[in-house]
Amino acid sequence: MSPSDGDAIRVLLACGRGELPVNVALMRLISCAHDPAEVDITLEHAIELVALRGACAESGRIQQVRRLWRDTPQAWPKLRAVVTPAADATEGTAKRWAAVFDRAVAISPEASVALYSLGRPDLLARATDEIMDLMLAWKLLGAGRRAIEIGCGIGRFLAPVARTGTLAVGIDVSTGMLREARRRCRGVAGAWLIQTGGADLACIGDSRAELVYAIDVFPYLVDSGLAATHVAEAARVLKPRGTLLVMNWSYRGDLAADRGEIARLAASIGLTWVDRPVALSHWDGKIYRLEKPA
Repeated sequence: MSPSDGDAIRVLLACGRGELPVNVALMRLISCAHDPAEVDITLEHAIELVALRGACAESGRIQQVRRLWRDTPQAWPKLRAVVTPAADATEGTAKRWAAVFDRAVAISPEASVALYSLGRPDLLARATDEIMDLMLAWKLLGAGRRAIEIGCGIGRFLAPVARTGTLAVGIDVSTGMLREARRRCRGVAGAWLIQTGGADLACIGDSRAELVYAIDVFPYLVDSGLAATHVAEAARVLKPRGTLLVMNWSYRGDLAADRGEIARLAASIGLTWVDRPVALSHWDGKIYRLEKPA
C-alpha cells in the first residue's frame, strides 16, 4: 500500500479537518504503519497534499502530528508491543483479558489503559483531567457520594475522584493493573480496589452508589458478550437518580449500531438516556450518560 491511500492517509486528513485529536491521529497512524519509516513517509505526503490545496489550518494540524511523533520516540515500540496479543491468553474470556492487560501494564502502564497516550504520562494526565472536568461539571462527584469504576485499570481516575470527597471504588480483572493502581493510590483516602472475575458487579450491593462509570472498558464487555449484564448490574447498584457513564461502547466503528443497542438496553432496564454529545480534545471516545429514575 502506498502512503497516498488506505486508512493512514485518511486518518491524517481527518485530523487536519479537526475531526480527530492530534495524539489520537498519531496512535492510529502507528497502528496502520508497517514500520517507523512508513509513519514518516505518510506524514510528509499528507502535509504535501493539504499544502497543494492551500489548506493552511489543515497543514498546521498535521504538522502537529509530525512534531508529536518526533517528540515521542518511545511511541512506536511501546504501542506495537502493547497491542501484540498475549500468547497464553486463551482460557476463557475473563482470563484472556486479564492476561492481555497483565502483559500490557508491564510494558507501559499509560499505554495499557490508553493507547492514545502514546505511553506518555503527560498526555494521559491531560486526557484524564478533561474527563474529570466533565464529571465535575455534571455534578457527578462530591463529598458523601460513592462512585464505582468498572475496569479501573491503573487507577488513573480513582485518586482524583477520591480527592473530590467521593468514595471511589475500582474493580478490575487484571492483577497487574490492580498492583499498579494500588501503587498510584497509596495514601489517598477513599480509594478502594477490588479484583473481580469480570462477569458482573456481585461484589457491590443494591442501591449503593450515585455513579457507575467505565472508561474505554465496554468495548471489551461487548466483545465478551457481557455488556448487557453490566448495564443491568449498574442499574441495580445505582441509587435512584444515579448515573451510569459509559465512555466508548464498542470498537465496531458503527456509531448508529452502538446508539441503537444502548437505546434498546436502556429502555429494557428502565434507564433514561441523556443524549448530550461531547467533543474531547485529547480522545475521540463517545460518551453515553444513562440515568436511573427516582
